[in-house]
Amino acid sequence: SAARVDRFIANSENVRGRIWRTYRRDSQVVHPPVDVDSFEWKPAEDYFLIVSELVPYKQVDTAVRLFAKTGRRLKIAGGGPELRRLRKMAAPNVEFLGRVSAVELRDLYARSRALLLPGEEDFGITPVEALASGKPVIALGRGGALETVPPGGGIFYDDASPEGLAEALQRFERLEPCIRPSDLQEHARRFSEPEFARKMAAALEELRLGGR
Repeated sequence: SAARVDRFIANSENVRGRIWRTYRRDSQVVHPPVDVDSFEWKPAEDYFLIVSELVPYKQVDTAVRLFAKTGRRLKIAGGGPELRRLRKMAAPNVEFLGRVSAVELRDLYARSRALLLPGEEDFGITPVEALASGKPVIALGRGGALETVPPGGGIFYDDASPEGLAEALQRFERLEPCIRPSDLQEHARRFSEPEFARKMAAALEELRLGGR
């Protein structure tokens, strides 16, 4: 079936590489659309944020274990089968918010210190939403986050363990005073809905005209 596909469009360079390794077919990258203009910056309160489905590959337990030891405030928006297990390992400073409304989510981003992304994503919408809120991202240095988070817009770490995340948080606190929210918001605009529509229309037009 893959051999009969006219054109592959990937949502990230990360997935583009996977398509090549699996099918030996090249693909064009069109990043997913994010409604970046609906997000806003507010002064940070003293908490970090995770926005995620609570499933094993998201590795939310890495952050919960660390924050339970350090006493730092962590808010987790999202639900899923891992919720009960995560609650058991958490401390009172880790707050599980469940599934929140779009309005509540925008406010959580706006008032956070940073978004945590402890798992690998194909693309990852949440880092772009955080950047659109003028907030930095602390992410495992794999997958789509490497394409969305700009230099100076956050911290990457390679060791997918609580200790690796702890070291990243220390580096973040040294960087935090230098972060310019407006720069992060400007970067997020490259993933806007109009930019997606422009790139997708161009890809479809090329296909219509016979490009392969």
